[in-house]
Amino acid sequence: MQENEKKNSEAWTLAAQIANRYGRLALTRAAGEAAQAQRLGDCEKSALWTSVVATLREAVLNNANATA
Repeated sequence: MQENEKKNSEAWTLAAQIANRYGRLALTRAAGEAAQAQRLGDCEKSALWTSVVATLREAVLNNANATA
């Protein structure tokens, strides 16, 4: 269980770094992955990508507000 939590933490750290560097491009890609998983009926993958989209969207908005 602890190893799985560590992997998830590393994945979210990487997602945040990608969001800071690539912003909207990363958001678009993650949204595409979520949509594809949903079309394929993969609920687990769809839920994961949807969470990534929400996190990236927040990061992009925060970055836009910080630079405005």
